[in-house]
Amino acid sequence: MDVVISLPVFANEVGSYIAYKKNATLVPFMTAGYGFPNINWGMGDPYNPAYMPSPLTGFSQTMSFGQRIVNTGAVLAYILLRRYNAVPKIHTMLEEVFPGEDIPDLDDLIKNAALFINHGTPFTGDGLRPVMPKTILAGLMSCRPAKPLPNNLEKFIRESEHGVIFVSFGSVVKASKMPESKRKMMLSVFSRLKQRVIWKWETSMEDAPDNVMLSSWLPQTSLLAHPGVRLFITHGGAGSIQETICHKTPIIGVPIFGDQPVNVKEAVNKKLGLQMDWHKMTEDSLLAAITEVLDDPEYQSSVSRLSDLIMDQPQHPLERAVWWLEYLLRHPHNPGMRPVTHDLSWPQYFLLDVIATAIAILGLVIFIFIGLIRYCCCKKAEIGKQKSE
Repeated sequence: MDVVISLPVFANEVGSYIAYKKNATLVPFMTAGYGFPNINWGMGDPYNPAYMPSPLTGFSQTMSFGQRIVNTGAVLAYILLRRYNAVPKIHTMLEEVFPGEDIPDLDDLIKNAALFINHGTPFTGDGLRPVMPKTILAGLMSCRPAKPLPNNLEKFIRESEHGVIFVSFGSVVKASKMPESKRKMMLSVFSRLKQRVIWKWETSMEDAPDNVMLSSWLPQTSLLAHPGVRLFITHGGAGSIQETICHKTPIIGVPIFGDQPVNVKEAVNKKLGLQMDWHKMTEDSLLAAITEVLDDPEYQSSVSRLSDLIMDQPQHPLERAVWWLEYLLRHPHNPGMRPVTHDLSWPQYFLLDVIATAIAILGLVIFIFIGLIRYCCCKKAEIGKQKSE
C-alpha cells in the first residue's frame, strides 16, 4: 500500500491511522469546496473566520460584523465538539478494532499528509484564500465532455419545442419516498408547463402527465450538457452543483440535508438560480420560481460566466490532481511537503511571543521616559526652591 486517500471528516479520520499503520502516504480528499479548521491547520493552511465562512452558517465571504460574530462562534463550536466529542469516540473505535496498539492523536496524524485534494476553486466555496502548495484546488474535476444520450432521451428532448427541465434529488434521497402531497404538487406544476420534464424517479407513476418522462437512472452529466436542457431542479449536492456550473445550466435548489443548504445558498448568491424551502414549497411558489429562472436571462449568463472563469486554466482539474498523486508515487515520504508551521507553537505561529516582548520593551521605555520626566521636574522644582531661598 503506497497511498491512502481518505475523507478526513465524519469518522473517516480512521484513514489517517491506516496510512500511519501501513507506512503509506496520506492524501485527504474533500468533495466540498469549503475548508474545515482541523483540515486546513493540518495542511498548514490558514483558517480565518473573518473571511472564511463555516459550512454551518451558509454565509458568503463578505460578512457583516454580526455575521462574523456568528461565524466565529460556529467555528469554535465545531473545533470544541470535534476535539472533545467526535475525536475521542473515533479513538475508542480504533482501540476496539486494533486492541493493544498505541494509536497516536488523530489531529497529529493528519499533519503527516503529503497532499490535500479539495473540490474548491478561487471562485467558489472559500474562494480566494492563501493555501500551501500541497493543497490542490481541483474543483470541477468531474467536468468533462458529455457522452451521447440514449435514443429515447435524445428524442424526448429534441421534440420539445420549449426545452426541457431536468429534476433529480441525487442518489441518496429517493424521490419516490417523498410525501404524496409533495408528489402531486410537483406533478400539478409540471403539467402546467410548456416545457417537458425529465424526472429521476425510482418507481412507476401512472398519473404522470404526457410532458413528464420518468427514469430510475439518468446520465446526469450528459443531460446537463445538452443544449435543450434549460433548468436543473436539484437537491444541491456538491457534485450536482459542480456539474451544473460545468455545463452552464441554471438551477432551482431544494436542499434536504448536509452541505446542500450551503451549496444552494452560494449558488443563489452567485445568481446561478433560486432556492426553495422543501417544507414550505407550494404549487404557486414552485411555478413562480421556474418561470423566473427560465425568463430571466441573467441566471443563464451568470452560470455561463462562472463556468468560463473556473475552467479557463492551463490544466484540467482532474489532470492536476492525478499529476500530484503520481508525483507522490515517484517521491514517497517527501519531508519537503511538511510545512514548518507544524513545528511552531500557537504563541510562535501568531507572533504572540514577539508581540508580548515588543509590548514589554515599549512599556519599559515608557516607564523610563516617565521616570526621567518626573526626575527632571523634581530636580527643576528643587533648584527653583533653592534660588527662592
